[in-house]
Amino acid sequence: MSVSTPPIRAYEKLLGLKRNPFKALSLISPEEASSLFVKQEGDGLLLAMIAETIAGSGSAFIALTGPKGSGRTHRLMVIEDTIEKAGGEVLYFDVAMASGPDILDRLIKTAMSLSAGITVKIKRGLLGYSETVPEEELEEIRSSPVKIGDIILSALVKHRPAAILLDGLHNAIQMGEYWRFIFFEAIREIASSMPEGIVVAMAMSDGTYEKVDENFPALSSRLHHRFFMHPLANEEALMLVEKRVRAYQVQRSSQMPLEEEVVVKANEFIEGNPRRLLKLLGRAVDLAVLLGKRRVDMDVFDSILKVDAPKFDYVKKSTEKYKEELFILVEEFDGGPAELEAIAEVMEATPSEERTKLEAMVIAGLIEKDAAGRYYVPPDKFLKEKEEKAPPEPRWKLRFRRRKI
Repeated sequence: MSVSTPPIRAYEKLLGLKRNPFKALSLISPEEASSLFVKQEGDGLLLAMIAETIAGSGSAFIALTGPKGSGRTHRLMVIEDTIEKAGGEVLYFDVAMASGPDILDRLIKTAMSLSAGITVKIKRGLLGYSETVPEEELEEIRSSPVKIGDIILSALVKHRPAAILLDGLHNAIQMGEYWRFIFFEAIREIASSMPEGIVVAMAMSDGTYEKVDENFPALSSRLHHRFFMHPLANEEALMLVEKRVRAYQVQRSSQMPLEEEVVVKANEFIEGNPRRLLKLLGRAVDLAVLLGKRRVDMDVFDSILKVDAPKFDYVKKSTEKYKEELFILVEEFDGGPAELEAIAEVMEATPSEERTKLEAMVIAGLIEKDAAGRYYVPPDKFLKEKEEKAPPEPRWKLRFRRRKI
């Protein structure tokens, strides 16, 4: 169910909010990430390891693994904020989809700039540091994981406490075999030689982690800890929602603009995925404002569920093996049709891997493929789901007999 976006002033007039607090799914800054952070299982250990590193009594090589939207990047940004507030430096590297040499060149230039005392955070789409490094020098460095590791480590050591935070590693694992080896071996060099006061953190899906573990066991064996992202418990979902609402309230109020039951039902409906929870609640807030309501209640939420429930119930009834692909098709592409490459990008997998799974889903009758080769969930699947959930019409009627008096 698509919901129109109301005028900004309407949020303040009806709900006392500067804007929809659930629409900004991408975190803007490390400070914002920390302020909106809700600790879950394992986060106590994560923060303790970072604190020990900042104190100079240890180092940390960790992996944050889980599905998209589960909080991997959020935790990287919390680490970034914690270290920067302690006076340290962070090299945040988000691996963009590019060729192997380009990715390594960006990493080398970023480390060199940090070593020179210039902080450069590389985000997706940024092609590198503006100052040029001679091509001959780059070529010599990029062909040696030892040299790359040394450059990065020397930059980090100079600014301890310091960290290199690696995101988007599904793009790194998709590089050609040679460049993939150079990249991950360079990370192993850093993890093997780093002294106290250094953090190396990698965020990725469980599937990407399995590939790293299979192809680079010498790297994964050096991990101090692998942190799994867990679904939000209802109490955690309520805390997350409250923090977001408080951040956008015009004036602090004891009454939340969303009923507690709405948050709990939404969290259970999307099975505890933070990103999906915020996306669903964002639509509920918009609908409440469009309806002129002063609170997001169950009537508003039920209106959205009438459209969404058949789709998501169809997904939930499928086998675990294909559930994530169906979720993506339904949520990201509104059921499709969607191109193979677009699905693979969202799934953080290679097109060849996704083609195999999607074709198996076509054979299983879960999805279909149009003449252009795009994949979609037939609308009649959702209608069938809705019909199955609807109570059957009674086949009999009550008839009253007249009695003689």
